[in-house]
Amino acid sequence: MRINSWALLAALPILASCAKDEPKTSKGNNGDYANGMFITNEGPFQGGNGTLSFYNTTDGTLENDVFASVNLRPLGNVVHSMSISGDQAFIVVNNSGVVEIVDADDMSSNGTITGLQQPRYAVGIGANEVAISNWGSNSVEFYNTTSQSLVASVNVNTGPERMLLHNGMLYVANSGGFGLDSTVTVIETATHTVVDTLYTGYNPNGIAIDANGDLWVLCGGYTDWNDASNNEDGSIHRYDMATGAEELGLVFPSADRPTGLTLDASGQVLYYLSNGYGGTPFSLDITATALNTTSLVPGASLYSMGYNDVDGELYLGDAVDYASSGKVYRYDISSQAVVDTLTVGIIPGNYAFNK
Repeated sequence: MRINSWALLAALPILASCAKDEPKTSKGNNGDYANGMFITNEGPFQGGNGTLSFYNTTDGTLENDVFASVNLRPLGNVVHSMSISGDQAFIVVNNSGVVEIVDADDMSSNGTITGLQQPRYAVGIGANEVAISNWGSNSVEFYNTTSQSLVASVNVNTGPERMLLHNGMLYVANSGGFGLDSTVTVIETATHTVVDTLYTGYNPNGIAIDANGDLWVLCGGYTDWNDASNNEDGSIHRYDMATGAEELGLVFPSADRPTGLTLDASGQVLYYLSNGYGGTPFSLDITATALNTTSLVPGASLYSMGYNDVDGELYLGDAVDYASSGKVYRYDISSQAVVDTLTVGIIPGNYAFNK
């Protein structure tokens, strides 16, 4: 287990001199979660105490354990991710095999999808359907959000995780599970059928579409803990959406296992972590032909990253010791400084911005 402590915080002027005091904490936002950042906290594996935090970007308050305070019950074991679609939000609880459907603005429960096999991410499809990447069954399952009934199950490749909806097509990054994969599956959502498979680098874990309409795929690479000769480097690729042709491919240093791909509001700059276990954040302009070698926050040891496209901030998650409250650092891109430190739940891993 990686001990992910940002012990270098005091030694880094960019952090120490610019960070403000922690935000005031409230017991609740009076049922109003319409403007701010949700942070999913995984909780210890098998611990059963994953939580949801909410940072109100209007008044600067932080509320922890939001779902439980509203619905009077816990979320479950390993709260993996959250997404927002219209007035609904989907909270994916991986080890419990459920997706909670809630009102995005007040967090009240609208139902629970159960019986899933290691779900990872959820994407809203129209007003009453959701697609869920089911990592444990190598499938994407479509559910009716009103009845929580299964609409269709589509087989994909190994370890489906991140998904992106674009023009009626769902792009699914197949992360390889415990092994190797190098594909992105394309599903037509109207018919729930696979219409294309994109071959890319090893173990894709992130997808984005930039301002030029090009598709980016971040691939984490592979580590064989028993035989290093089987290791595969991480990479990032750009594709022409019209033809599927690869326009650019960049390979990361062999020690990196990049993750956390996100895109700024302009669609011009990509952000990622060099590693999901003790990585530092980097940027990449969509016109670049080489990887940046200088981190945005040198010396950081991070677990996750999110983006606030209204305020232009990165949310940098530190799992600390994986057993106590985690930290999330708000990094202002324009000033290139950490401006706040939030104390959240155990293992902050994913972010959803409600605006």
